[in-house]
Amino acid sequence: MSNEENHHTGFWLGLALGGIVGALIAYFFTSEDKEKARKILKQKGKILLKNIGQFGEEVVEKGEEVKEGVIEKAEDIHKQAVETVEKASKDLKSEAKDVIEKVQDAAQDAIADVSKSAEKSLDTTHQSLKRFFFKKGRPLVKK
Repeated sequence: MSNEENHHTGFWLGLALGGIVGALIAYFFTSEDKEKARKILKQKGKILLKNIGQFGEEVVEKGEEVKEGVIEKAEDIHKQAVETVEKASKDLKSEAKDVIEKVQDAAQDAIADVSKSAEKSLDTTHQSLKRFFFKKGRPLVKK
């Protein structure tokens, strides 16, 4: 990205300088009073160089400000991302604990239900066997 930006900057700088040089050449060849034109061009050139120097300094300053701003934003985003991940991790741990507790409770309830069902089934089976082998409290087969 940096090479591409430098390429575009160089292109526009070359285009501007080419236009200025072309205008100067045209001005020299069309002017009657060449000495006066040279003085004016020299003054304008000095002003232009001074302005370009100031512009360059301003561009460098703005670039530094933008760079610092980008670094600050990147640090803020990084900090927010870390905080979000930490919070999500804590939330996930909490939810996992809740789920584990619910599963344990459900397993205990299921064990209790199975145990009750087994006891009831055992009682029912015992009663059925008792009815089958005993009649009115006495055994069907005599010893």
